[in-house]
Amino acid sequence: MIITLYLMISLLLTAIMVQRYGDLAGLLLGVGLAISITSLGYFWTLVLGLDAPAVWLVLANGTALWLAHKTLSGGATSAPAPGIPAGALRCRLLLAFTIGLTTIALLTQSMASPHGGWDAWAIWNLRARFMADSGQIDQVFSTVYLWSHPDYPVLLPSLTAAFWELSGARSQTVPICIGLIAPTMTMLLIYHVFERVGYHWHGLVAAIVLASNDAFLVPLQYADQLLGLAFLATGAFITLARGQHRVVMLRAAGVALGAAMWTKNEGILFALAVLATAVLVAFVRRSLPEMSRAAIPVLQGAAPFLATLAWFKSRLAPDNDLFAGAGQGPSMLDKILTPERYELIGTAFTNQYVTLTPALMALSIFALAALTISPRRLTPVLAPALVLLMMHTGYFLVYLITPNDLEWHLATSLDRLVLQLWPGLLFILMLIVVCSADRRHPVESNPWFDDHKYPIPAGKPQNEH
Repeated sequence: MIITLYLMISLLLTAIMVQRYGDLAGLLLGVGLAISITSLGYFWTLVLGLDAPAVWLVLANGTALWLAHKTLSGGATSAPAPGIPAGALRCRLLLAFTIGLTTIALLTQSMASPHGGWDAWAIWNLRARFMADSGQIDQVFSTVYLWSHPDYPVLLPSLTAAFWELSGARSQTVPICIGLIAPTMTMLLIYHVFERVGYHWHGLVAAIVLASNDAFLVPLQYADQLLGLAFLATGAFITLARGQHRVVMLRAAGVALGAAMWTKNEGILFALAVLATAVLVAFVRRSLPEMSRAAIPVLQGAAPFLATLAWFKSRLAPDNDLFAGAGQGPSMLDKILTPERYELIGTAFTNQYVTLTPALMALSIFALAALTISPRRLTPVLAPALVLLMMHTGYFLVYLITPNDLEWHLATSLDRLVLQLWPGLLFILMLIVVCSADRRHPVESNPWFDDHKYPIPAGKPQNEH
């Protein structure tokens, strides 16, 4: 009964979002808010020791989702939501077919392996069970379980435990269904961002290439796919932050950025990369006041996550294992000065990307060719590409100084790190193709760049569809 009430509240507010911002945009915003606020709400019910957390969760989510909708609608006008762009219906049908096949493949594999991969039952689902069954929040993050990374933020375990409380059962169906959210929403998002700028066929190709990655189709029940979705959503919403929904998109980008930080420690690195890129862009353009104004709605969206993460890291989370074991083995300086470590890490990264789907390799070649056609129009790509470069650099440095055996560390984690960056990489490559092909003049502004000189495509003329 209580989960039915919860779902009715979420569906009703998602429907309001759809009516205000369009079908795909409203769906993405509604589901993203529901995931984020459910996780935060459940975590705080545990921290505050509230009885009947499912009831409090319904009340908190109903209130928070309503307030979030009112806040998000503050930057929009009363104009009607955009309809389906001309020529996009066929693409949407093909996208729905692709998502359907992807969902069937994931469900089929989940039936054979309902508990997911190693990290699912050793970290994420284990922590969710502790959160749902333990009456003391500090026991969930005890150093006794240091091998299960108790310093990790808990968006995924909180979400799983919340739905266990709402449903009244500890069924493995819950993490299986949650595991379907990230792949389907990532495909919808990467399609939507290109549809919004008038390139729906490019968006469809990107979604199909995304789903053709074997690792993307494995139902691991890990947090890495949710993290990849948050990375992509941050860049996509910032890219779409133009026109009447500029403030809405920037706040949505802030929610996605906060969700990334609340999902895994890598999300904190991502937030630092976004901040560094924004400062660099403002410095190069001499536009610090404009960038500061754009940062305000982003910070508004991220604020609940920042406050929760600060409390979590200062009160509950133990030291990260990378730093806790820093005194073991060779010194950090010795590791940095060892050439063999650079070679081993570089080779591992290369092998990971070479073994990705052949469609990505073909798209990469096409994007590189596009760079030679109209490089001056590729300025919109530079900021997200710089964020991606910083993420790779950060991951490289972590491997360089890791106290763990380097070969073991690479073998057991690099594939998941690449899975996090995979949607963002595909988004950037397709953005290169789109920006190179577009020849129109700009009409709106974007916080990443001065598009009065270097525009992101604002949509093809209707007669080109």
